[in-house]
Amino acid sequence: MQAGAAGDGTSFRASWLPLRATKGNGFVRLTCDKLRVPFEKTRENRMIGYVTVGVSDIEKAKAFYCDLFADRGAKVIIDAGRIAMIGATPKEAMISVCEPYDKNDPQPGNGNMVAFAAKSKEEVDALYAKAISLGARCEGAPGQRIPDRFYGAYVRDLDGNKIAFYLFG
Repeated sequence: MQAGAAGDGTSFRASWLPLRATKGNGFVRLTCDKLRVPFEKTRENRMIGYVTVGVSDIEKAKAFYCDLFADRGAKVIIDAGRIAMIGATPKEAMISVCEPYDKNDPQPGNGNMVAFAAKSKEEVDALYAKAISLGARCEGAPGQRIPDRFYGAYVRDLDGNKIAFYLFG
């Protein structure tokens, strides 16, 4: 095993991949010629890379999420036929839409929800309104849910998947 320090307190161990560490603006970039996409460990240590929801019509689902988040630069990042990953860049969290592998109808889970952070209450309101205009169903109009802590809105997408738009504070 080889150990290395990235220079900002981040360390890594790898004997199975030839890694190079370079410091960037608030992050350490680990690159490997054997990997197609470089892995970046940010100081934010994001936990979620993408969330997948089942859909019945991949084209309609791609259009829904790309249109919904167009103001954030959302586009199809990866399109593999029955599954597509949508976001601004592959370095940020994405939503993945997928026709189920087993060919059965997609089933939204009871208690499952995908929540999208907003920068302001006005953005929560705008995302909610845009989702409704794109065919989503209301599951809770925008409003303060927890006084001074949580403002949110809820919809069901075209396949019944529950999504939220929220702001803490």
